[in-house]
Amino acid sequence: MMEKENIDRMRFLVERFMDGATTNGEEQELYELFRSDGVPADLRKLRPMFAWYAGGMQAPLPVRRPLRRRLFTVIGVAAAVLLLFGAGLSIRRHMENERMYEIYAGSYVIRGGKKITDLRKIMPELQRNADRAERICSELSNGTYAVNNETNIPTI
Repeated sequence: MMEKENIDRMRFLVERFMDGATTNGEEQELYELFRSDGVPADLRKLRPMFAWYAGGMQAPLPVRRPLRRRLFTVIGVAAAVLLLFGAGLSIRRHMENERMYEIYAGSYVIRGGKKITDLRKIMPELQRNADRAERICSELSNGTYAVNNETNIPTI
């Protein structure tokens, strides 16, 4: 661990360096301090920069993508996945509806003496009747279907 005096000196030199006021000797001292193991946590992010300066600035300085940009990338990918998932569900639902309309093509309901053939208007009623028929079939197969003896009408 670096001594408190060295840490204070390091902070002082970093401040001077960022202001452009260091001498060559102070910069060399700074490079040495950053090579040591006791660099404070808040100054560790500067270590690659000072290593680059100490190496004579030969290699390109490693560029870190900003956190905000990475976050937007992740959010964008998540949004695209969600959009594709939603589109897939929408297509599936549309295909199921189309299949239902094909099954019920030609169906009609008479309300108030009028014949209604618009499937969008009568589909809820057709679906209720289909569900009722399915429930009756299930009750028949289970032996739980009952008929009112007086009226001879099935009780549901």
